[in-house]
Amino acid sequence: AESESEVGRYFDWYSVDGIVFGEVPGAGDACSAQAAQYQAWADFAHATNAPQSAFIAMNPGTDACEEYMAVADSVVIIEQTGAEISGWAAQAWVAAYPSEKFWLLAHSTPQSDLAGVVSLARDNNVGLVYITDDLLPNPWNALPTYFSELIAEISQ
Repeated sequence: AESESEVGRYFDWYSVDGIVFGEVPGAGDACSAQAAQYQAWADFAHATNAPQSAFIAMNPGTDACEEYMAVADSVVIIEQTGAEISGWAAQAWVAAYPSEKFWLLAHSTPQSDLAGVVSLARDNNVGLVYITDDLLPNPWNALPTYFSELIAEISQ
């Protein structure tokens, strides 16, 4: 009930058309076990945002369970620094879904690493990409200094 109340408040306060469930469990027993609860919250978000369907994103920031594909419009399957992402590979089942179902978030990434991170995303069927040179503790609070270069790179 508390989570549904929070979802409702965000839709009311901010007039958003979607919600991100962050810090969700990654691949494993907890992920599969909690998928039904996230489905209930997603259903509530869809009903709260009616007549428009709410965009639902889930962010384990790491490998996810395939059950999330029925819940979310998009799942963050990797969230690291650009250097830490180097050499990463998505789980095999990711290839069976449209690329827009998957999201890569890279922070603390210099502009010189843009092409490599974008290429890695494409090679792993990840269609949503956000890369920034902003740093922890909150690397998502400002656009990257190379924002126009990022747009150019992902538009190729």
